[in-house]
Amino acid sequence: SGDILVYDVRQKDCIIKFQSHGQEICGLKWCPNGRYLASGSNDNTVCVWDFHQWYSNGGTCGSLSSLLPPADGEKPKSNIPTKPLWHFKEHKAAVKAIAWCPWEGSKVLATGGGHSDGYLRFWNNSNGTCQQAIKTDSQISSILWSTDYKQIVTGQGHPNNYIHIWHYPAMVKCHTLHGHTSRILSLIMGPKGNPIVSLSADETIRFWNCFPVDVQRKKKLEMTRTHSYPTKLNFNCR
Repeated sequence: SGDILVYDVRQKDCIIKFQSHGQEICGLKWCPNGRYLASGSNDNTVCVWDFHQWYSNGGTCGSLSSLLPPADGEKPKSNIPTKPLWHFKEHKAAVKAIAWCPWEGSKVLATGGGHSDGYLRFWNNSNGTCQQAIKTDSQISSILWSTDYKQIVTGQGHPNNYIHIWHYPAMVKCHTLHGHTSRILSLIMGPKGNPIVSLSADETIRFWNCFPVDVQRKKKLEMTRTHSYPTKLNFNCR
């Protein structure tokens, strides 16, 4: 139906319904600070919803009272938006892959298009523009960011079913992981940034040692805050 339903775990009923997409929702992702929610749909569009107006003054938690539906005889609350902050329409296929850049807060959103599109797009959430568009070799089903290595990972579909790793923001492809014989369905990163776990339509789950923790390098990155890249990585699938 294209609706987004917002629930509070303390209640059984939906407290908000967003209606902007024309077809089913196939991707949802909160930004790191919890202010924005990005949604991708089978209608080939991406919406960004701003939850800031519901936050308590000076806090980071949402105000439940501002989300509750109006009581009988009460006027609807004006702070519930009727349309998204941004509505991106550049993709030419369904958008399932959505990921916010973790070190950019809520500034950069990455999205990947389906089989008829294959574009990896980066959106500036401050002004609603597409700041970069990269044509890949197939549909994009999943996106991950590596905070330590400042790289981005894309799970791809037919015909190659690869996992690509790119330097960001240069978007130079640095590694391609082979192994799956059907499209990638999902990618998950370990809690410490490694390994990457891939789930495929070939009915296998693979663990990839892509971003080994280098203690000295991590300390250097934390001190200098520079975007340096390793010269050698060990890509072993167990």
